[in-house]
Amino acid sequence: MQTRRNVLSFTAAFLLGGCSLRQQQLDLPVRLDPSLTGYVPAMRSPRLEVINLMGAIEHARALLAREQVDETEMVLALCPADGCSMMKLVRLSRKELDALDKKHPAHEQKEIRSISNDATIAWTGKLNGINTPFQVLYPADHAVLALKRTVKDMETKRARVVVYTPYTRHIDRPSMRIRGYEYLVSIMQKGYDWLGVRNVRSRAFHSNSIGSVVPLSTALCLAIIEHIDPSLMGAHTFEELADRVLVTVAANGSNAYTGASSSAHAYGLLQFIKSTYVMLVHDYPEAGLMPDFAEGMRNHTNAVAASLLLFDRDLSQLPYLRRLVVWWDPMMRDEYLAAMYNSGRAAKYMEKFGSNWAKKLPEETKKYLTELIKMRSHLITSDSEHEALAYEN
Repeated sequence: MQTRRNVLSFTAAFLLGGCSLRQQQLDLPVRLDPSLTGYVPAMRSPRLEVINLMGAIEHARALLAREQVDETEMVLALCPADGCSMMKLVRLSRKELDALDKKHPAHEQKEIRSISNDATIAWTGKLNGINTPFQVLYPADHAVLALKRTVKDMETKRARVVVYTPYTRHIDRPSMRIRGYEYLVSIMQKGYDWLGVRNVRSRAFHSNSIGSVVPLSTALCLAIIEHIDPSLMGAHTFEELADRVLVTVAANGSNAYTGASSSAHAYGLLQFIKSTYVMLVHDYPEAGLMPDFAEGMRNHTNAVAASLLLFDRDLSQLPYLRRLVVWWDPMMRDEYLAAMYNSGRAAKYMEKFGSNWAKKLPEETKKYLTELIKMRSHLITSDSEHEALAYEN
């Protein structure tokens, strides 16, 4: 309750003319605990139950490691549902994949035969690089456990070879969703530890740690939202698409989404653009972020630390009294940070439109905030429980 008293005393002093808008030190409650639920994923019929799934994925990757691949093709490792002793490797023409993807609408299922004509692979939605959720039509009862192809390096634009496991419904198990969820929570914690060990202080609330200003839950929600495929929204529920991200994270661990890029040139798990990252390296030198953008985005802990710094910087863009109001309301804080993350214009909209700021945002950002609200309800307890846990800390 000390923070509430600080806020009230500051506000009263300001209104009475006895206090300037100069930044005051606040005793902020620790916001490191996100008050996450014991995440219980929805149950859907899992496949490949007779095998150790992660062991099968590693076996698929080991087989692909020995395969040669160039920029004209990709190799898929297919596993039969009754075991992986007869795993099959098939090659696809990337030129033919691209042609089919452009020819047919996103909502239509596209099909392609392998180069050797011994497999039929399908996908719905637009091709999404190594994260395309391929489905095996032939041979029957097979699943894609890994693929190998070249991707362009985000900095050098040179081709590099990657081995990756895209999402498929066959590996979508409750245990995989939990594994992905726990991995994300662990790297969020490591991001906080990264900044804590270096004693990085908040720019929004001086003399307070970054961890006491920005809750882990905000970064967790946005990390998932950034990788939900909008083209699949009509055919799947938001919760199903969020679980797809968790399964992908579980299957790939520290390599998950390290090669992901957007049309706006945002990269990696946290979808940063280079100019924003360079700004944070400059503004928070004590944080010790990796100086190389590509390397920094491929390192999940470094990317999380950068996102926490960005949240802090975004809060510091508000006038101090408004900053306190936004920070104290968990939903308003998360909406503001998400809107800044998506468009970078929320502070200006809040200054111009006051309490109606969210209604004036661009439509794309409004949709982003809708996804944030859904994600909070999918993974996180109510705001009242959030506050109760925060006070206990």
